[in-house]
Amino acid sequence: MLNNFLRVLVHILLPTRRPLIKFIRTISNDFKDSNIIEIGSGNIDINQSMEKYFDKSSNFIQTDINKDYNHFFLDITEEITTNQKFDLVLCTNVLEHIFETKKAIKNLKTLLSDQGSLLVSVPFIYPLHDEPKDYWRFTEHSLRELFEDFVIEKFEYTGLRQFPIQYIFLLKIKHVKKKNI
Repeated sequence: MLNNFLRVLVHILLPTRRPLIKFIRTISNDFKDSNIIEIGSGNIDINQSMEKYFDKSSNFIQTDINKDYNHFFLDITEEITTNQKFDLVLCTNVLEHIFETKKAIKNLKTLLSDQGSLLVSVPFIYPLHDEPKDYWRFTEHSLRELFEDFVIEKFEYTGLRQFPIQYIFLLKIKHVKKKNI
């Protein structure tokens, strides 16, 4: 009972879900008729997936490493075996739970179509959760370095600039123009 009370209190004092949903609502119309994959869709019983905000997508695939959630099993740190490409890859509140983040980011990039977008959100000031698999708190600067192969389309943070609660990035792959010789 005390844990439930503390969880509710944390969500009131350090909101991450509401600002993320607000951000997603602002971009969801840009992804009508799109092929979307969600990494770490979570428990349907507590409504963790973002699927309902993309109800006009042509295809929305939910994934998770927890087989009990009955989503498509996908471990983003393992080799990606599908050739399917996506217009949008959602990776919200997942990276802090992945020890091998560089491998995961490489795989996220693999899932994107040429003009696809990647939505990443991570908490910064937030209590430990889903222990023991809560490894990281990324700064804006570390995220910019980790996603150096991407162009930042949109960037938001919640909280204060020097005391952020979370970061939200909408990214696209950088395409290097080939020089004619």
